[in-house]
Amino acid sequence: MSNNEFSPFEENKITGVETPEVFPLAVKRCPVVIILDTSSSMTNNNKIKELNDGVRILKEALDEDETASSSVDIAIIEMGGQKATLSQEFIQLEDWKANHDYQANGITPMKEAIEIAIEQIQKRKEIYDKEGVSYYRPLLMILSDGVPTDKNGRFDSNWKEFSDKLNDLKSNKKVVSYTFFIGQENDIEAKEIMKELASVVDGSVLSYKLTQKETIKNIFLWLSSSIKIIVSNKNDDSLEAKLF
Repeated sequence: MSNNEFSPFEENKITGVETPEVFPLAVKRCPVVIILDTSSSMTNNNKIKELNDGVRILKEALDEDETASSSVDIAIIEMGGQKATLSQEFIQLEDWKANHDYQANGITPMKEAIEIAIEQIQKRKEIYDKEGVSYYRPLLMILSDGVPTDKNGRFDSNWKEFSDKLNDLKSNKKVVSYTFFIGQENDIEAKEIMKELASVVDGSVLSYKLTQKETIKNIFLWLSSSIKIIVSNKNDDSLEAKLF
């Protein structure tokens, strides 16, 4: 099996036989998929360094919460280089090292990235169902600083196709999609696409953009706080509580 191929199993080093993943008893799982923009534009304003710092901050913040650390499963997809890549297959948070150094180069293959995300979510849910594990609605986070591009680096005019696929999942309550735009304020088209990819709850579009005072690290701090609310099972009026 190749390094990039998803496997829900761990290999037994002595026998070479793969054994099923073990989930903590009576712990409801919270599957999180993060799509990271690692295209060449992320070199601007040192955004790729902020992104790397943010991923590590997310890991540290969730580790500090006992409930989150025992219930979150995470997968990470890169959209950069010449294709989208599953850089971290689904893994339980306590086993996630969060030490990958993301590099900025190439295009923004958002179509591929979302297709991989949908596939990974489906496979993870199948594992949960097979193992009799309960889970929250999967959370998808998309972070990008520009428009989706095709293999030649041009604007992907077919972006509506993958948007429609995601919309089907959102409307059937099979995934919750948050999007974060970290590009130029005057890039209207990119912002509108990110809004289209986001879920809508009680009239609120779950699409956000950084203010001048914020950095990419603020996104990951916000994400960690949202996940903690989700897994805490508190009955409050927050948007996250209503979603899950």
